[in-house]
Formats: sequence, structure tokens, C-alpha cells
Amino acid sequence: MLDELIQSLDLAILVLGADNEVRMLNDAAADLLGGTRDDLQHQELSQLFAADTDLTSLLILVDQARKGGSPEPLLLPLDVGYGTRCVQLDAALVPRTEGVVRVLLRDASHPDLQAAEHRHTLEALERSNQRLSLIFQHSPYLICLMRSDGTFSYVNRVLEGYDIQQILTAPTSLLAPEELTAFAAAVQTVFAEGTQSHVECQDIHGRWWDARFIPTLSGPHQPREAMVFITDITDQRRAAEEKARLDAQYQHAQKLESLGVLAGGVAHDFNNLLSGILGNAELAERMLATEHPATMFVEEIIRTADRAGELCRQLLAYSGKGSFVVRPTRFSEVVTNMTNLLKVSIPKRVSLRYDFSDQLPAVEADVSQLQQIVMNLVTNAADAIGDGPGVITVRTGNTFYDRAALASTFIDDNLPEGEYVYLEVADNGCGIDPTTQRRIFEPFFSSKGTGRGLGLAAVLGIVRGHAGAIVVNSEPGLGTTVRVILPASILPARQPRPTAPRRAPSQSLVQTALIVDDEKAVLSMVEQALKHGGYRVLTAVDGEAAIEVFDEHGESIDIVLLDLTMPRLDGEQTYLHMKAKMPDLPIILMSGYSEQAATRRFVHNDQTPFLAKPFRIADLLNLVRSLIHKPAQDT
Repeated sequence: MLDELIQSLDLAILVLGADNEVRMLNDAAADLLGGTRDDLQHQELSQLFAADTDLTSLLILVDQARKGGSPEPLLLPLDVGYGTRCVQLDAALVPRTEGVVRVLLRDASHPDLQAAEHRHTLEALERSNQRLSLIFQHSPYLICLMRSDGTFSYVNRVLEGYDIQQILTAPTSLLAPEELTAFAAAVQTVFAEGTQSHVECQDIHGRWWDARFIPTLSGPHQPREAMVFITDITDQRRAAEEKARLDAQYQHAQKLESLGVLAGGVAHDFNNLLSGILGNAELAERMLATEHPATMFVEEIIRTADRAGELCRQLLAYSGKGSFVVRPTRFSEVVTNMTNLLKVSIPKRVSLRYDFSDQLPAVEADVSQLQQIVMNLVTNAADAIGDGPGVITVRTGNTFYDRAALASTFIDDNLPEGEYVYLEVADNGCGIDPTTQRRIFEPFFSSKGTGRGLGLAAVLGIVRGHAGAIVVNSEPGLGTTVRVILPASILPARQPRPTAPRRAPSQSLVQTALIVDDEKAVLSMVEQALKHGGYRVLTAVDGEAAIEVFDEHGESIDIVLLDLTMPRLDGEQTYLHMKAKMPDLPIILMSGYSEQAATRRFVHNDQTPFLAKPFRIADLLNLVRSLIHKPAQDT
């Protein structure tokens, strides 16, 4: 930029370094001196003049200017090869540099023009200096003139918080140590190869800078100075890092959401299959005599189906479709009621310690789901301790979380800042490396080599369903701390209402039960269970078929068992059709999802009975009998 500006002037100008070497000159100066820019650049100042020139006066002129003075113009004879020419020299120090002097030359061979030309030259020089000063002062760049030794001879402005002398004499001392190699490579490129270079580096204050190096000399000679244009890119870097963090967080959230949808769908379909397996196994068990050899095998089928049902419940918890009965409760009370269960659930070599906060605010949560969180975290901590002795600390408390803190959690669903209650489970086990930490809440991921990898996944789903978040702090060899935070409730904690004793089921039999389910195994199992219970059964494989059967049999139907998720016409529309014609008809809803997930949009009647698949035949028959008020006849 400086070189182009000097070249555009008609004035003869040359720039001297601290060693009086010609660092820069324009074509007008080269013409006046009788040579070319390439020939004259880097020559000693005294070599430009005749041998009998008063060099002492010339050096005094330059020295006075270098010290910031305003010396009078000097007239000197100049040997240009074809004669001697009288040249007037004006010298001045270039602002904010170390010893760089600008020299203005003019032909003074015609004394009669000297005064006018001198005045014109000074005016032009002043305008040029003003333009150049404005350009440099208001440039968005920090503009520096760098020597080949890596120091600066000129800086256009002072940076707040930085020492100008340190910038001029030791700029690399301001760089972070890890940036020195890249910066040195950029300097080497511009001075050794004479080409432009570029580097982004961080300083010791944590700010980021973009530095672009441009050699001041083009041609066969190596440059001895380079212009450096430096821009503060700290905000851009931080914005880019924040964008990258948000993109990664969004992708991770999408991944977990996709896994949640998959897990919920698999659990729903598997629950339907389990309903057929469990129900038919129970029917077979009822038909077999106690001493029959096959009884033990059927019982094992039932136990295995129960364990599979628990697996499905874990999957539903991860997907956010678990069973929630929300009420204000306290974390500390939940853990206190579990102490005996926790003690027998972990190895004896592991000690449990409790640190409960007094006057803890309540949280609006499902107690059984909180219990699952506690159990899963404690058993996971015991596994992390391994075969040796260890300590698990269960701690509760409350604290204020701002948006920045919430954004750093495993679940950043744009939760509002505010008061949160936390449950913290800390162990002194093996710890978790950063790579594994990013995956610990994925379903079916396990670093233990055993287990199904659903414990922490279920915790994640439950916490998300309660509008909470999770914080994990861990280092290999130093143990792990998992903190679950839930929004504090303004409502006081209350004890669950005692369950009123259910009226004893009527021993009378109903005439007709209508079963509606698109899963044939479930349909057949429920049909056989009700028939064995003494009921007459009608069946339908979807909503449209159910309406046809319902409209045909009308008042003879005493109860309906209705699956919610079906093709053609779903359970909700079927329910509305039946209730419109028979408002008092008992209808039991069935689904492979939990009651809360299945009936989330089913707001027509909060008291509608519900059976979550898989269910036991005894539970089915008891519910049916409790809802029948009309005497039924034997079939």
C-alpha cells in the first residue's frame, strides 16, 4: 500500500532505513538520480552523490531528521553521468518508526524557479502526508513494517492493552508458544521467497489475529522489509467455534432423537409380540396340571417374557414414552426410601454414602421414574468401581443454572435458566475418557463388555421427559460424577393418596366382549383368555371392522377392549364412534406404548381404563370384571 502510494506521486521521494540504506524510492527519484529503481535500491546514501560532495552536511541533515528535528533543506551537487546537477534535499522522520527517514529531492538547477517549486513541493508533500496519515490511522488493519529480523520499524496505531515497544522490538513475545512455528514459517516465506504469506495465530491474551505479509520489493532481490496487515479475528473465531459446537450438538441431538424414535417403535411392536407370548404361556400354564413335566418350561417362558417386558420399558423410558405419574416430590425422600434396596443391589465391597440437602425444593416428577434414575446411576457407578473396594456418594441439592451452564449439559433443549434441584451420584472408579463420554447415553452402548447398554439411556429419556438435564464430570482414573438436574417446583411435596380398596369383582359373567386389535397374536390370546374367563367374545382386526361389528350387535356388547394404534381407522376414532352411540359402554384402551405416551392426544376422558402391553391374564380379567355392572349369562 505504501509503495503504491509513493509511486503514484510526481515528487522524487526515497526512504532511508536506520543504516542510511535506500529502502524504497519511486520512479521520479530514480529519473532524477539518473538510474533505475532496481539499481539504486539498497545502495548507501553517500553512493548517490559525487566524490567531492559535502557528505558531512548530508549526514547531519539525515541525522537531525531521524531525531525528530526539522532541518533546513540542503543543496548538493549530483553526478548523474552526463554532468553535475544541483539537487535540493528535504528530510523528515516517518512517524511511528524507528529511524526511518523520508527524503524529498528536487532539481534546483534553475534558481529562479526554486522558491515557487519549493513551495509547491512542500504543499504537495503536506497533502500527501495528510492522505497517508488518514489512510493509516483509519485503516481497519494494524499496519506494520517488518524488518527481516522479525522486528517492526513502523506501526500505524497503538493497540489498547499492548505495549508499543514490545510490539516494535519483540512481536513474537506476544504470541502463544504453540503459534511461534507457524508465524516463523510465514516470515520465512515472505523474506526468503519474496512472496506473500498468511497466518492465523493466537496471542498470550487469548485473542486471535490474521496476519498477511506482503514484500515491499519485487524483482530479483530479496526483500529487506515487508508490510504486515493484521486483523483481530477473535470474534469471528469464537463465532465459528460456537457454530461448530451448536452444529455438533444439533447432530448429536438428532442422532439421539432418531434412536429414541427407533427404540420406541421397536418397544411398541415387541410389546405386542410379548403380549401373545406371555398370554399364551399363561393360558398353557392354566391348562396344565401342577405336576405336569411341561409346567416348569412354561413358567420359564413367562419369566423370560417378563424380563423382555422390562427391557421394553427401558426402551420406552429412553424414547420418552415411559409411564409418568407426575406429582411434587423430593429427591431426598425418594433416595431415603431406597437405601435398603440400593444396599443389596451393589457389591458389599462398595460403600454407599449419602449427603442430602436440607429444605430441598420439590420437583414435579414420577416417583417410580426417579427411583429408576437412582438405581441405574448407582449400579452403573458400582460397575465402574470394578472388583476392588470403592465409595459411591449420593448427594442432593439445589442451585441456580444460567443459560451458559445449561447449554453445556448433555440435554440442552433450550431449558430456561432458573432454580434446579439436582441428584448427584459420584464414584471413585475407573473414570471415563472424553470419547466414551460422548456415547454413554446411547442405547445399547456399553463400555463394560456386559449388560445391554440401556441403563444410562433410560436415565436420559426419563430426564428429558421431565424437562431436565444431565451433567457428567469424569477423568480416567479419577472417578465419575453424574448430576441429574430437574426444575424446582413451586408446589409443596405431598404424599401419594392412599389407594381406595377396589370393589370386589362381580362373579357374574358378561354376555359379550368386543376385542379390537390388528395384531393377530394379541387378538387370539385375549379372545382365549376371556373365553376361559367365561365371556362370549366378538373380534375385529381394525377400527372399521370394529364399527361394523359394533353397529351390528349394538346393545348386546357389554365391554370393548380397543387397541389404539391400528390401520385404516385408529383407536381414537373408533372410541369416539362407540361412545357417541353408547356413552356408558366400558372401553379398555390397549397399547404397546405406556399410558401417557399412548393417550397423550387422547383427551376425551382421563378416566378411560388402560392396559399396557404386555399384560398378565389375571390383570386383564380383574379389570374386565371390575368394569362390568350388568349381569352376564353363562355361555
